[in-house]
Amino acid sequence: MNRETAQKHLLDWRPGQEPSSPEQSEALRLAETDPALGEWLSQHREVQDEIRGKLRAVPVPAGLKASILQGMPSQDKIIRPNFSRLLVLAASIVVLLSLGVLYFRTDSGGQLTAFRGRMVSNALRNYRMDLLTRDLGQIRTYLASAQWPADYQLPANLENLPGWGCARLTWQAKPVSMICFATSGRPDLYLFIADQQDVGGGGSVSPVVIQKDKKLVTATWTQAGKLYLLTGEGDEQALRGYLPKAL
Repeated sequence: MNRETAQKHLLDWRPGQEPSSPEQSEALRLAETDPALGEWLSQHREVQDEIRGKLRAVPVPAGLKASILQGMPSQDKIIRPNFSRLLVLAASIVVLLSLGVLYFRTDSGGQLTAFRGRMVSNALRNYRMDLLTRDLGQIRTYLASAQWPADYQLPANLENLPGWGCARLTWQAKPVSMICFATSGRPDLYLFIADQQDVGGGGSVSPVVIQKDKKLVTATWTQAGKLYLLTGEGDEQALRGYLPKAL
């Protein structure tokens, strides 16, 4: 089973639900071993959660239950229900579903926010490294051999830090390189690198955008066609010491 076929079988699967067919079972097994498919499934679940949340927020029209009950046939007459409110509710559902499908395609700002949130979650989980080494040259060679983003430009202060390792991640089936640095004898700085066009529709992030996410501080910038996201513990001032001087 290829990735595209697996996606079709997983469209109606929900977490905690038993597979509805042998094909769906096979697709779920494939998602556990295929990073790109696993990332797609995670994104698909997030969209479904977003849609369910918006549907729950839609207020039920006042008197809807009474209108339905009044429309039930009796022995001596049939009263046609007023369907106008039902049509409004149905139209709202259609709009929400459409927004859910297009969410990650059209909202570049939303994509960047979602990308930042996902990468921060990876850092908080102490993500598994594909290669453990303190040699930044070996990290670049490894990523290049795997055809993951490797033509990046490290800020000078990051270039002078010892590495810790790297990992090959994905975002919407696109490759993302993660490089871990050690500033105090432990992995505590994470740099995520993706092609700029793969996140946020290719829009630039300039100057550097610094935000606080959970217990981490993040800095995002674009340079020479690449999107960079640096995250670590501490405050904004400490993180700024590792950013490109020109930005």
